Order: sequence, then C-alpha cells, then structure tokens
Amino acid sequence: GTTLNFGLLTHAALMEWQEAVGIAFPTGNFGPATRAYISTHYLVTPGLPNTGDPSLPGFTSLTALGLKDGDTISAIGSSDPDIYIANAWGYKRLFLNPVIFSFYNHLGGFAKVRTVSSSTRDMLVASGIFRNCEANDPEVYGLEVTGEDTGTLHWINTTGEQAIADDPDFFKKVFCINNSEFNWYQKGSDYTTVTEIPIYSRMH
Repeated sequence: GTTLNFGLLTHAALMEWQEAVGIAFPTGNFGPATRAYISTHYLVTPGLPNTGDPSLPGFTSLTALGLKDGDTISAIGSSDPDIYIANAWGYKRLFLNPVIFSFYNHLGGFAKVRTVSSSTRDMLVASGIFRNCEANDPEVYGLEVTGEDTGTLHWINTTGEQAIADDPDFFKKVFCINNSEFNWYQKGSDYTTVTEIPIYSRMH
C-alpha cells in the first residue's frame, strides 16, 4: 500500500519516470531538475495562471466547456476580466489592450465576447507565442509583457525540430496575429531557445 516512506520502490519508480519524461541524468532523487519539471508541468494553483499542460486543471475539450475554437472569452466580475481567445488545444492568448482587440473586427467586438467563470478561463493555458499569418510569415515570436498594456516581440530563432524537442506541444501554442498587431509591438533581441519565452501572464 501507499506509505509516506521514500524507499527503494519509490526511488526506482521515480528514476523510471525521470527517464520517461526526459530529465537529464535520472538519479531517482527528488532534486532541482525534477522539482523544476513538476513545477512547470503539473502544479496548478486555482486563481493563478496555468502555465503547464491544459489537461492538468481539467481541460478535455472546448466543447465540454461550451466553447468552440476562436471564441473570445472573459471572466467578467473576476479579478481578471481581460479578454482572451481560445484554441482547440486548450490554450488561450490575451488581447493585451483594447487597441489590439480592435484590430480584429471579424471577431465581432465586445458584444461577441463570451462570459465564462474564472474556473473555466483558468482551465485554458495562457500562451504568448505568435506568428503573423496575414503576412504568411513562417517566423514565430515570443511575447514579453513589459507593462500593463505593453509588450515586446522576440523572434524565436531556433529550428522547428529543436522547438518540438524542447516542448512537444510548442506548435499547439502558436496563435495567428495580423499585420496591425505585429507592427504595434516593439521588437526585441532574438530568443535562441523556446525555454527563453517568458511565462505569459497579465501585468496589473
């Protein structure tokens, strides 16, 4: 049965898990690399941005949430009433300010924003990974939020193969933006790995 002892069986099981998830030099010890992996992929605190796997806080599909791909959502009345757009993979991107939201008239404006609970919003993982699809630009950028309504784009200067090696779900997190939004941002120095992309959250 389950005990609170970290014995030989637990040590062996932890080493097997470390090997399975790709932690370098699996030792069977609960060291810094293992704690960092768990913090990134598994720990989700209610009310805080979820930056890991969408399935962990309970996401199964947009349909189960009464939503569809491309819906704009807001938890109006919560501590975070900002507007997001959802994708089918369980990720969401923030419209950093009303000006950016106004660049997307086809979404129907504020009248078409779906009101959801904060728990529904928090099931979707925030992503700040963008591609300018209007320009058919193959380059992918990471967003660094620099203020309440400001941000800087950084080209992610790595290969697609390496991006997937670093994050198997990388391309599920990419959101299309248009020329107006792309040109609105300042551009910063390149990121050379996907691990440099900041955790994407709203600054208040």
